[in-house]
Amino acid sequence: MRAERVRDEVARGGSLIPAWPVRQPDGSVVIEHVADWGTLLTGWLTCVGEQQRGLAQDLVDSGQRIWIGIANDVLQLFATDPPADTYSMIRHHALMLAAATTWLGAEATRAWANVHASAGREFLRRHAGESLWIAVDAAERGLSALLLDSRSRQPARLALGWLDSDADARARYIDYLAAASLGVAAVLDALQASGQPDEIWVTQAVVNLHADPAFNRGWMEGWSSRASALPSAALAGAGGRSQSAETTARRCAEHAASSRRSKADPGTFRQ
Repeated sequence: MRAERVRDEVARGGSLIPAWPVRQPDGSVVIEHVADWGTLLTGWLTCVGEQQRGLAQDLVDSGQRIWIGIANDVLQLFATDPPADTYSMIRHHALMLAAATTWLGAEATRAWANVHASAGREFLRRHAGESLWIAVDAAERGLSALLLDSRSRQPARLALGWLDSDADARARYIDYLAAASLGVAAVLDALQASGQPDEIWVTQAVVNLHADPAFNRGWMEGWSSRASALPSAALAGAGGRSQSAETTARRCAEHAASSRRSKADPGTFRQ
């Protein structure tokens, strides 16, 4: 197994999903990734509620999201897959992203859980009154449609220009990223509620639970129900960042110098 930087036009996920594991004819695996992750980072920042966006920007600047994006693909190779055509890029893939996040340590995991929860609440707010699964399935189909568009395989600067000018494509991408964050928030919430050490719970989930075609449905439903019951001020994340989150973000930023990344600006997407 190895990671290999590829051009955007040949990457399976283009600029939109900047890392993707690809199994080779000899059985080995290459994690293909593009150089510039600006499309993903900018889009995701747009999903996060305003009260948590400062923390989200700090975490993006730390370079951790790029590490998570590649590390989770390594874990994917050891997971027991669900039956063909039942894998969900929102429900199942959330476990990979959550697991890779826990490898960063408890403080970083709490910070990422906060911002994923914020993006998940924004998804629920946009789809208030709709069926959760109709909205999630639509978000997943939206990503599939975007990846069929050749413009998804442009360099980040051009892909961002496309999304900035195409309201439908932009809405589909933001919806997918927010739904994906909801999935991650639900998995991290289930992990915390279990009371088990991270490594034990993650191992059990990867080996025994991930193969279920309905994986993460119950957790997402429970998390969404609790989040929707919160008062509007709580949904907005009123009160700003906690001291722990501030400390985490500062420590993350101190280790950012060696990371190659785009400086993502949430203002690039107009809403």
